[in-house]
Amino acid sequence: MDGEQGNKSPKSDSPISRSLSLDNLRSKSRHVSSPAFLDDTATNREANPQTLRVTTKFSDNPLLRDLDNILRNKLKVSPESPVISRHNSLKNLRSVSDPKKHAFMKELGLEGDVVTINQNTYGETANSDDEGLDSSSEEEMALCDENDDEDFVNVDEIDGPIGTSIPEKPQGSEVDNDKEGVDYNLPTNQDFQKSIDQRVAELETGISAESKPQLSIDWKFHDFNGMTQEISDWFTISDYNYLPQTISAFKKTIQDSNRFITDDVFCRSQLRELTSQLTTNTTPKLMSLALISMGNFDQATSKEDHLRLMKRNNTLLLPYLKQLIITFKDIADKCKEDNKHLREHTTLFFYSCTIMFLIINTCFETRNDSPEIANSAIDAFEDTAMLQFLTDYIEYWRWNSRLAMRIRNIIVLLYNLIMLQFGDSNLMKQSKSELYKYHNMGRPEKSDKRLTISPLHFQAFQEDLKSRFPTYDFNVPELPEPVDNSNSLSQFLEIPRPKAKSTLNSTLPIPSNHLATPAPSPPSSPVLMPYNDGLKARKSFQANMAYPYLYPSDDEKEDPLTDRVFNERTGQKSNDDDVFIPKSVQEAASILKDRIDVKLSVKQLWDERELFMATERGWKRDEVSDTYDYKNSKNTTNINAINIMKRVERYYETCLPSFNSLIFVLTQIIESNLNNIEYKEEELPDGVDVSALSPQLEIVKAKELSLRSSVGIMYLLLKWFKLSHVLKFEQFAALLYDSGYVTTSSSILGKYALIYLDKALNRTVSSPHTLWKMCSGFNATYASSLANNEPYEESVNSSFMLTITYLLRILRKVTGSKTHRLKTLPMAIGPLFNQYYTVQNLAVYHPMLKIIRELTPFKNKRWKSEHMELISGVFMYERLDLIDNWVTGKDISGELMDAYGQEVALRALVQYYNFEHYETSLEDLGYKKRSPSSLDLLYKDSEYASM
Repeated sequence: MDGEQGNKSPKSDSPISRSLSLDNLRSKSRHVSSPAFLDDTATNREANPQTLRVTTKFSDNPLLRDLDNILRNKLKVSPESPVISRHNSLKNLRSVSDPKKHAFMKELGLEGDVVTINQNTYGETANSDDEGLDSSSEEEMALCDENDDEDFVNVDEIDGPIGTSIPEKPQGSEVDNDKEGVDYNLPTNQDFQKSIDQRVAELETGISAESKPQLSIDWKFHDFNGMTQEISDWFTISDYNYLPQTISAFKKTIQDSNRFITDDVFCRSQLRELTSQLTTNTTPKLMSLALISMGNFDQATSKEDHLRLMKRNNTLLLPYLKQLIITFKDIADKCKEDNKHLREHTTLFFYSCTIMFLIINTCFETRNDSPEIANSAIDAFEDTAMLQFLTDYIEYWRWNSRLAMRIRNIIVLLYNLIMLQFGDSNLMKQSKSELYKYHNMGRPEKSDKRLTISPLHFQAFQEDLKSRFPTYDFNVPELPEPVDNSNSLSQFLEIPRPKAKSTLNSTLPIPSNHLATPAPSPPSSPVLMPYNDGLKARKSFQANMAYPYLYPSDDEKEDPLTDRVFNERTGQKSNDDDVFIPKSVQEAASILKDRIDVKLSVKQLWDERELFMATERGWKRDEVSDTYDYKNSKNTTNINAINIMKRVERYYETCLPSFNSLIFVLTQIIESNLNNIEYKEEELPDGVDVSALSPQLEIVKAKELSLRSSVGIMYLLLKWFKLSHVLKFEQFAALLYDSGYVTTSSSILGKYALIYLDKALNRTVSSPHTLWKMCSGFNATYASSLANNEPYEESVNSSFMLTITYLLRILRKVTGSKTHRLKTLPMAIGPLFNQYYTVQNLAVYHPMLKIIRELTPFKNKRWKSEHMELISGVFMYERLDLIDNWVTGKDISGELMDAYGQEVALRALVQYYNFEHYETSLEDLGYKKRSPSSLDLLYKDSEYASM
């Protein structure tokens, strides 16, 4: 039977084929009354005994029209529909994924096809070519449905079989196929029938599946997750072996341990003895100091008591912090250079790192309540150049890696020290506000909901206004003069995009009247030309913005009332002698002028660009501009933001040659997480306990915490460098881009995309070991207290959410406002963002939607239709500009043409900035300015070459 059918055409051999038009539908007598839906034929009853009968009229329940649309379009299902097809029955399985999309998802680790299993009720096979209708057939069906809706009692009823064979009569059925009333509709499978019944129930109850709330994660962005979680994350299962040794060393060094935790005077005296001569008998002293810094957990009675002792002891250690830092550096140097006693040095290095880490966390935890404690630690770390030492240590590890150097602990320590020395995101916002006041710059508050405009967009509007009304004087003294020098690289730094110079505007025809024609009449409505060869000619009737406005305005008439209203609103004259400007144009210009938002970074860029242009022309200056140079600022009023900028300046100047190696190591740590394996408890094989996976889970935990610290270092340095000077930020962002961060971050985001929700809500298997459980094992009271008051497991994985947010924010900062870098984003970045957009969280949304906002203009209509939810999210969650043409109307060809020039000009300006301010640091990288003698020699060589 199947073989015979395979030789026939798809339309002739199908027992129940589908009509491609409405010609075969049996017309009923016309009537005016609304039809009642009733599908109660014998064939339909026996094929689908579970079918729900609905006798409600549409006029009684309008909501059932939605159900009617579902049943009305049963014959117009798409290939992904669960309706039965011969192709599905023949092969049983059929992939419904897009091959191109599947390739990109597979490249990002998002592989996997959606498989649909269908079963034919009759056991017959149908040709897949007849499953759906082409676009023309669908349009015909829709048009006929609208015009002939009243001609059919049941639109699903077909007048007899449309094929050469008739389906066999089901057993037990006495219905005559020749009689009218036989239902030859395609039978539905159980899944499709279940969805219909579910939809009926939703309409009757008024609760729709579409109205269900979107999944969301209740988490807010914070760089510091709290002392409890940060300290527990510092230790791994191998580090717990060092805990008993610290207890025995402390008992040998301190005779009265109970007095030590109760008497502060006795505690200070003992700490003075332990830190006075750390170079002699270092091992027992450092082990005792490690136990003291960890809060004497063997004497703690509860977790709260443990944290209290930890804060108290580390606060008492602050006066001796410089001695501890010197010891830390000495042990670190031995771990990277010595070849003997490495095991002992590594153990001591862990104790020393732990002491530094716990002191930093204690200072950060008490920063708001006791700022003097944090400031004393900050001064000690700044005087000993601890940040610079850690950065150089990581650079050394890149070329001479050793296990004894404990690079994981160094990276975590650097991340926490940057937060202490510079500050987290909250402190950065306060410092930003202080710097704006310091430079006498005012910015709109977040509570101000008024839209603003950037100076670059305002300059484009200004040029358009001058091209249309050349006599209108509309200059803003606060803005710099536009750069119009084709021989200067600075012309690519900020390129306004006026409509008058757009490539779209250049294709428009010139005005039909000469410019000298006085007050011509507006042209009549355009006349469309007839079709040529059946094709409709597409025409655009737009004004050419490159030519002045030729036609008179109604505002030229004397209208005292309008003129008075306009004067009171804008404070300007509506016309000036013979210069007539429409009031709408004047009002728009006034609004835009008042809404210009000049950022500190923009002013810094303007200042350096002016110096760069002077150098290009060969001018010499006596002094370098120090308007935004905080290194030599006296800061008589002791502004905290200026003090932080001094520390940032010192770190950038010292570590500029090491940034490339730092980024390389951090990027390698990100890539090392691509092979992490995640487990769910329900996916574990029978008989396999979580404890059996403990070693592997500990490795994954350590790698993920290193990942969070790595991206945290990148993000914090980007933010603080931008606040210090925008060209510091561009230098670091260019190094990130050159290191392949765009590809690396996209790969790691793709890995976590499919397990995003499970990972964020702690549904994956994690290591059961914690510091608090291990410490409670040395004290029975502590253990019972922890067992009785074991805290409920957090519903959100804060560390994972922070990592994802860091990755997206850095990606946004590296590619933001740079077309040349946007082109390097992977093609599957849209489907990747769709995975994260399904779960609502504004901290994850913001950087992702900002990237979509810049990427959308360069995509085609199909991409925009597939990512319409992301585009809509930009309007819902992001702050828009007063002039915003990012969806349509952007000069795409002009942007792409100038993209490479913009990248080159930006790098040239960054190099100039570094040479002017940090020439000594660049000498370590091999850069050096030419001396006057070498310039003269070069000039003479060029003269000789031309002879």
